[in-house]
This record gives sequence, C-alpha cells and structure tokens, in this order.
Amino acid sequence: MLKLTRALPLPVGLASQATGSLAAQWTGLPVGGNAVLILNQELRFPLFSIIDGAGFVDVGNVYPQVSDFDPFHLRSSAGLGVRVHTPYFLFRLDYGVKLDRRPGESFGKLFISIGQAF
Repeated sequence: MLKLTRALPLPVGLASQATGSLAAQWTGLPVGGNAVLILNQELRFPLFSIIDGAGFVDVGNVYPQVSDFDPFHLRSSAGLGVRVHTPYFLFRLDYGVKLDRRPGESFGKLFISIGQAF
C-alpha cells in the first residue's frame, strides 16, 4: 500500500508506529511528516476454536515532505500475534521486533488492538 499526501496546512503530520502493524496515524505533534510509504504482509493460521495465530512483516517510512520521498530509505519490523474472533469484534495481540534497530532504540513493542489491521 502506497500513501502519499500533499503538504498539510496545519502543524500536524503523519507518524508511523515503529513496530507491530506499521500504520500511519495522525498526530497533533509537529513530528513525522507529510508523506508516508507503508508495506504490510500478514499470514494468519488457525490455532484452535476462535483463536488464530499471525506472523507479519512491515516495511515503511515517514518523510518530512513529499519531495523527500525515497522508496529505498525504509525501516522494517516483523513479529507474531494472536487473533481472537468474537461475535462482536476481533481482538489482536501482537509483538513486533525492530529488524533495523538504531542505537538506543528498544528491541520491540507489544500492541493490543481491536478490529482489523487493514
């Protein structure tokens, strides 16, 4: 999935989670950028009853301006998760690992979510 946006008139930018389901989210902070590239792949497999397992790989980056876009300057993460299907919603528990950690960054992150990632 490729998403590019035009410059935002407000001091709000796109930010991307570093691990887990790498998804763009709007923030009220002047960090992030006005362009984002996100590629996700997830494999789900049945475990038992209403519970599925998942493996995922995410690649992407946030760029300060659309003109800074570089499809070769990307960050990546991978991880495992559990999906619980209920009659009312999907509950997701994921642990993502940063594959290209920088000095001082954490190893990974735990995510708890409700609903589909895509």
